[in-house]
Formats: sequence, C-alpha cells, structure tokens
Amino acid sequence: MLKMKNSFTNIITIMEDFVIKHFKFLILGILLLTCIAGIIIVSNKYKNISEIAKQTDYYYYTWADFQNLSAKKLHAMWNEKYHDVTYQLNGDAKYNVYDCTSAIYWIMRDLKSNFTLLPVSDLHKLLDVVSFKRKSFNDVQIKDLIVLYINGAYHIAIIEGKRNEKIIYMDVNVADNGPGYKTINYNSGYIKGIYPITFALWKGDIDKNVKELKNKL
Repeated sequence: MLKMKNSFTNIITIMEDFVIKHFKFLILGILLLTCIAGIIIVSNKYKNISEIAKQTDYYYYTWADFQNLSAKKLHAMWNEKYHDVTYQLNGDAKYNVYDCTSAIYWIMRDLKSNFTLLPVSDLHKLLDVVSFKRKSFNDVQIKDLIVLYINGAYHIAIIEGKRNEKIIYMDVNVADNGPGYKTINYNSGYIKGIYPITFALWKGDIDKNVKELKNKL
C-alpha cells in the first residue's frame, strides 16, 4: 500500500515538474489553439457574409428584370404554366395542383425570386412588414399583389390590369381549373390590400438559404 502511495506521489511530482518546466509552452499552445479557433469562426462568418452578398446581388438583378417584365409577357407565362392545372388547397406542384398562394409562389420562383411560400393570411402579414399598401386606385400597378377577403377566406392574386375603378387580376382559384381571370371593383370592400413586390419580398430569407446550404455540405 505504501509502495502504491509513493508511486502516486512520484507521478504527481513528475507532473508538477513538467507543468512548471513547460508552463510557457502550455500557455502558448492554449493561446495558439484559441487563435486558430477564432480564425475558423471569423472565416466562416465572412464566408457567410460573402455568400449572402452574392445572393443579394443575384436577386437584385432578377428583381430588376421583373420590374421590366411587361404585363403581356407575364400573362403569357401565367397561361403557359397554369393552363391545365387543378385547384387544390395547399397544392403540390409535383402533381400540377395549386392553390392561389402556391401558384404565385411558383411563378415568382420561375422568375428567379426567393419568394416565401406561406398561407395567404401569413403572407398578408408579411406584406405589411416588407412592402406597403397602395393608397389609391391611381397608385395601383400591374404585377402588384392583391389580397382579398371573400366569404370568410383570404385570397391572393396578381394584378394584370385596371380600368374604370376596376382591378383585373389573375389567379388559381377554387371556382376554375386553369388560370383564372377576374375583375373586381376597387371600392368593393373585399380588397384587404394591394402591395408592390418589393426587393425585400423578392429576396426572401437569404440568411436561411445560406444556413441550409451549409447543412447540406
């Protein structure tokens, strides 16, 4: 027992001597490891910033292209994409079924946006944050989003035109198969808001995209 105790004491003594003798090197090693860890963290942070900057630039140019897109071209794209679709709540593009919000989501994605897919009521709340309501009929523009509340349900569509205080919009809705085209009076009371597609809405959550991409790598 005494022999084991002496051996343990000797080990402790050797360790103490080692620490005292190499204290400076141990501290330098710890500092070096800390620096390396810091460099890695900062490097990853700047990589994220760089990737976000690249995506921001990309989406800015695609948004600028959207601003220059003619109503005629958008109409043609809408017809081509949705000419034979079936309405289905929370539709699935894989099976060529859509509801109003998923139809807008996919046409915007085709136009190279980072649009966010949300239920209409949630998208309406988002629009109040990242866009703004048109204040008058004269302010309404083609390609604006129009949010309606009819028969106890929210609905969303893209404005195709306007005339004589009436709004013409295109959508995918429960009443029609294929692309729907409707006209509504601006002062009908059914319109909850008309919003331009701002860059903030167009680019979506780029930071989330970068995180998801890193997780896949």
